[in-house]
Amino acid sequence: MPEPVEADSEAQQMLLSDQLAVDEDIMVGASIGIAQLGPVGLVVLHRRFTSLMASRVAWAVGTRLRRARLAAGESPRVVMAGSKPNPDVTPEGVTFTMHRVRVRDHEVVSPIEVWEVHFPALILAAGEDAALL
Repeated sequence: MPEPVEADSEAQQMLLSDQLAVDEDIMVGASIGIAQLGPVGLVVLHRRFTSLMASRVAWAVGTRLRRARLAAGESPRVVMAGSKPNPDVTPEGVTFTMHRVRVRDHEVVSPIEVWEVHFPALILAAGEDAALL
């Protein structure tokens, strides 16, 4: 991962990103599958009613989680959401952790809750297709 950008520095951080539109009923499952592709490290779910600020904070928290996990030698695959997905669109075995964040905009501090999506590992069996367990 690129080094973090320091305030008032000339450094620039470049990240490659893609946007995919998917139906809400498959969004969580699709994000888990995408997160397990080789070059993908962070997936952020943005649902149409979620504030853009919450999705941006989810991205920032996900970036920090990914960096910390890489440094610790853990799996760097991270899926985040600006709002918790409904249980009826969440695959079995998927759990969530809420991260409370305070965002300062000049003198105003706003609490924002974002969600990390925890999912079972992708298992590849010899001669079999990949399946989420």
